[in-house]
Amino acid sequence: MSRIQKFRVIPYLPERLRPLEKIARNLWWVWNYEAIELFRRLDVELWREYDHNPVALLGAISQKDLDAAADSESFLAHMRRVE
Repeated sequence: MSRIQKFRVIPYLPERLRPLEKIARNLWWVWNYEAIELFRRLDVELWREYDHNPVALLGAISQKDLDAAADSESFLAHMRRVE
């Protein structure tokens, strides 16, 4: 009998969005409304589906949405304000 292995493909976080990883792993985002809104902006439906968990959101979001955020000057400005 052959074994079935599970694997998960995690989206590539564009270089311009790398600060999101640091923000997501720092619990202060819970009290920072700008940070909460930043993650919600990425994908409001996924934000709700993953119970407002930014680490889970970053692992589940589509590459298309990440690339769009990386190309959005307003999103990048928002991220810099949160940093």
